[in-house]
Amino acid sequence: MHPHYPALNRDLKVVAAFERVSTHIDPEFQTDAQEKLALVCDEVFEGVRAKSGGNVIDYLITMRESHLDSGEKTAASSEVLYDTLLKLAAALHVDEVLTKAARVETGETKTAALNARALGREYAVTLMRNLLA
Repeated sequence: MHPHYPALNRDLKVVAAFERVSTHIDPEFQTDAQEKLALVCDEVFEGVRAKSGGNVIDYLITMRESHLDSGEKTAASSEVLYDTLLKLAAALHVDEVLTKAARVETGETKTAALNARALGREYAVTLMRNLLA
């Protein structure tokens, strides 16, 4: 098993729990729950990017293959894997574009770029979870 798999798997389970809570909570607290979900996803995303040395796709594929080599199973078929990797590659590219935009923009434009990036990172973390589930 890949040495980073247990920690990432734990983090992805935390994200899944936050997703459930943020959608099934009293509307009065829903905004707070969604903000916490965004923060957790951002931390997971940044952690994966840092540990991967910037090559997130290869890192996740290696982690998934190592997991499978250890005798564990995953839910994703090869067709689902390919589709998920394509979506994840697009999400990673969009994240780079939005990160650059947030560095050079100011005011409402910067805020919009950061908000869009947060949503994209939630999506990317969901895709990571699908790859390793």
